Amino acid sequence: MEHNKHETQSIKTSGQVALPFNNEQFKDFIVSLLGKPQTISKHLEGTFEINKENIITLFEVINQRIYQQNDSKLIQFRASIYYNDNTTVTLNGFEHLVHFNEKLPLVSRAVHLTWQYLVKFRDKDTFEKQEISISFITDNNGSIPSFDGEVHHRYFNSGINFRISHTARTWGADIEAMLTKNLQTMIQKENKFLDFFKFNNERVGHLISAFLISTTLIISLINTSTIIKSGEYSNNPTYWIHHYGNYFFLF
Repeated sequence: MEHNKHETQSIKTSGQVALPFNNEQFKDFIVSLLGKPQTISKHLEGTFEINKENIITLFEVINQRIYQQNDSKLIQFRASIYYNDNTTVTLNGFEHLVHFNEKLPLVSRAVHLTWQYLVKFRDKDTFEKQEISISFITDNNGSIPSFDGEVHHRYFNSGINFRISHTARTWGADIEAMLTKNLQTMIQKENKFLDFFKFNNERVGHLISAFLISTTLIISLINTSTIIKSGEYSNNPTYWIHHYGNYFFLF
């Protein structure tokens, strides 16, 4: 009986976890994890080209900044790659990204990166969850959410989008400035003259057509006036048919 009593007591106490929190600290910790943080979002429009090495460098820059500022812990890193055949590959963990090598001849349309940290700020007693999401989108052909796993999807043209979910305004602003500085180096500078034609192609087409038509009419009138004044072909209808036919064709 004594043996059964100890066995029953052992079963009752198994599976318990002791946390070094009092009631108020535990409540603050749960609220910091489940509470709705503030967000900062930004879109950097333009063309870019990235590869795995660029992403690894970006990961190290962000991780280093986070750990330098406060007592922090990376609890999750996720990378999702969208391909042109509508398949998606999700990599959970930085090591999976480092060793990832796509062998199929596919073209990636978007890459979504997500960092989740627990950060203990100097004026707080508990850790709070912070999240950084960055999306590289190469085109707007089809449904691609701007941030991986977002319920309410937003769509942009080609460019880089990022979002910071934070519980400390100064921390979020500092991360926003750091991301903007680093991500802008990935945006390729385009020729403003070529950009004008790119974004005003219809208007430019109309202007070129009007210029060519006007030039054709002016040259036609000048040549016709010169020929009439000379009187050399005034009685030759075949010549005039050929003359006006050429300019009609050009017009």
